[in-house]
Amino acid sequence: MARANLGDVEIFYEGHGEGPPLFLVSGLGGAAAYWTPNLPALSERYRVITHDHRGAGQSSHSKIAYSVDQMTDDLVRLMDHLRIERAHVLGHSTGGAIGQTLAVTHPERLASLVIYASWTRADPFFRRLFEARKTLLTDR
Repeated sequence: MARANLGDVEIFYEGHGEGPPLFLVSGLGGAAAYWTPNLPALSERYRVITHDHRGAGQSSHSKIAYSVDQMTDDLVRLMDHLRIERAHVLGHSTGGAIGQTLAVTHPERLASLVIYASWTRADPFFRRLFEARKTLLTDR
């Protein structure tokens, strides 16, 4: 367990195994622990890095507007902190959106990208669903 001080945020991350770097980027809620069941198999072949998104888990929390672009920048800065020029990225849901943004803004940083349960744009149903989720999270 480690923390990367990226200037305006401290990102909690974990590394497992050795080999080519593989970032596992979780979905909404951004918890590294989401990937725990996958770590034994993937770390046999890869240097697996998981992290808590800004505002989630053990990373810095603040009352700001969060965005996929910002979380993509956090991922790039975490890669820089770890001195990783290029990596495989597996993104789930919001992590898939982060991966897509990374592919557009920093394609040279990707060795490969796997996306699952993600989206490319927000349709009306998606926006209603996320508004409901936001209300559940903020009205506690």
